[in-house]
Amino acid sequence: MNRPWSALFGAAIFALAACSGGGSGGGVTPSGGATQPPAPTASPTAPPTTSPTATPTATPTAAPTASPTASPTSTPTTGPSYACDNASFLSKQSAYLAAGSGADVEENVCGFVTEVDAEKHTSSGNHGYFYVQVASGITIEIVSNLDAMGGASTYKPPTTWPWVSVGQYAYVKGRYYFDNASSQGIDWTEDDTGSWPNTGYVVICTDATTACNYYW
Repeated sequence: MNRPWSALFGAAIFALAACSGGGSGGGVTPSGGATQPPAPTASPTAPPTTSPTATPTATPTAAPTASPTASPTSTPTTGPSYACDNASFLSKQSAYLAAGSGADVEENVCGFVTEVDAEKHTSSGNHGYFYVQVASGITIEIVSNLDAMGGASTYKPPTTWPWVSVGQYAYVKGRYYFDNASSQGIDWTEDDTGSWPNTGYVVICTDATTACNYYW
């Protein structure tokens, strides 16, 4: 049976609409299967930054401070105290030199030993002689009666002369006698009295205060 033209035209329109993907249904999937998602782009991994190892700073070891060893101080041999008054002696000597003579007087002198002479025997016994510097360029002879000093009950000097040497320091108490400029000295340096009423002594030290030995 022949369809009217209008019916055929409507069917053609419907088929065309179906082929063009219209309508509420999903579109036609093209041949070749499902569409693949794009491959993810890899983010580059940053190379690790190497932190340099700090070189340790050596702490210098403090050098130990050496504690100085105290020099031992020699204890002087016990004995009566001894003094020194070179100014008094020099004053007396100057006056005696000007006058040409002078009375015997007790004096206390001290200084370095500059000369030691040999032992001599005189009418009053054996004597030892040495010189003490009492000022720059000025010395005085010391005359010690070795027999009298050797007979003391205490503080005897060694039995062999000399018991003093150049460079040592001496303190001397005795009688200053002045006959003339070339004959003067200090004697009666012992623990003895007679024509001279005062006792004397000789102190011999390594220096002015060290390792002193008292004799009379």
